[in-house]
Parts: sequence; C-alpha cells; structure tokens
Amino acid sequence: MMDATLYYFLGYFDALSYILLCLQLFMLPIRDNIKKIAVYALFVTSFSYMMRIIFKLPEFDLGLQYVFLVLFLRYAVEIKTHISAYVSGVGMLTYISFQLLLFFIYSISGIVPIDVINHNTGAAVYLIQIPSILIGFALTGVLAILHRGFTFITAPPHDFLIKDDYSNSEKKVMLLGTVISISTMALTVTLLYIANPLWLAITASVGLILSIYLSIRSDRRDAIKNVNVYRSNHK
Repeated sequence: MMDATLYYFLGYFDALSYILLCLQLFMLPIRDNIKKIAVYALFVTSFSYMMRIIFKLPEFDLGLQYVFLVLFLRYAVEIKTHISAYVSGVGMLTYISFQLLLFFIYSISGIVPIDVINHNTGAAVYLIQIPSILIGFALTGVLAILHRGFTFITAPPHDFLIKDDYSNSEKKVMLLGTVISISTMALTVTLLYIANPLWLAITASVGLILSIYLSIRSDRRDAIKNVNVYRSNHK
C-alpha cells in the first residue's frame, strides 16, 4: 500500500515536472492551461501505475507516455501535431538526461545497482526520481523568471485550417527536428527495455543535442525574419 501511495505521489509530480518543462522550454503558455496540465498529469500517472505495477508491462510505459503527451499538446493545448511531437521529444529527452546523469553518478559511486532502471519502486528509484523532479521544476522556474526559452513556435491555439508549406527551409528544419525527436524516443524506449544504460545515454544525448541545435537555428532564423519585417515597415 505504501509503495502504491509513493508511486502515485512521486509519479504525479514526475509527470507534472516534465510537462511543465516541455512547455517552458519553448515558452508555450502554462498558466492558461494549468488545470488541463494537472488533470493530464493525474491521467498519465494512473496509466503508468497500471502498465508498470498492475499489468507488468513497463516496456510500453515511456513510449505511450510520449504518444499521450503529443496528443495532449495537440488537442488540449491546440498545437499542431508535428510541433507537438517535436516539443514532447525535446522536453522528455531533457528530463531523461537528468535521470541518466543521476543514474551514472550514483552507479559509479556504488549507491544504486546497475539494474535500477528496471525497478519501479524502492529507495534506489526514489534517489533518482526525487532529484529529477526537483531539477525539472527548478529549471522550469528559472526559465520562467528569466523569460528564457525558444521562441520560434507560434503561441497556441494554432490555426489547423492553414496547411503548412514544407517547401521552405523553416518548415523543413522543424520537420527534421520532429523526425529526430520521434526516432530518438523510439530508440530510447528500446534501449531502456533491454537495459543498456550506456547506449541509452548516448542516444538521448545525441538526440537532445541535435534537437537543441535545430531549435537554436530556428530561433535565429525567426529573429532575422522579424528584424527584416521591422526594417521593411520602417523604411
């Protein structure tokens, strides 16, 4: 009973932490969607508990959480699907990177066993989970206070009646980022299932670095575009 209570309690804040981080990284509205986020975090925590504890199918948990987050951003926050996939991928990879960093620090120090990534509850799991939650909230808070984050994504709700033109370079970069996010998340789920922490860390790091690079590039393009528009209107 205690394990179930702790799982729900920590799982809820775990979900809340990475969802808020996903949104804040791209300066997407949090306050306007806070009730939806709270309900979604409860849903995904319940789903995770059923998959890991009741049905004993942990290998499907992370992958489906990614899919659910994409759908949440698409239908609840009203962000276009390919952008939702990109935002979800970058946010979740960032959060997973915290967990992997803590895992390697603890495992090298002999504090947690190597197979802790296959555990659902226990002190070793909580040693990784609790600091990850706090880091996620802290990073979200710092970015919010400093008004920092990637700004190239238009604030929702998006107009779904307007079709995107993928022939221009901006859309191609976004599409590439979406493909990278989806591919990296798929590899991450696979490596997590076969318990290969080294390749899991490499995959997550490479995917995250590429995604951040593309985000910085898109931010710069967007800034240049805005400057050019301003100049053309003030000649």
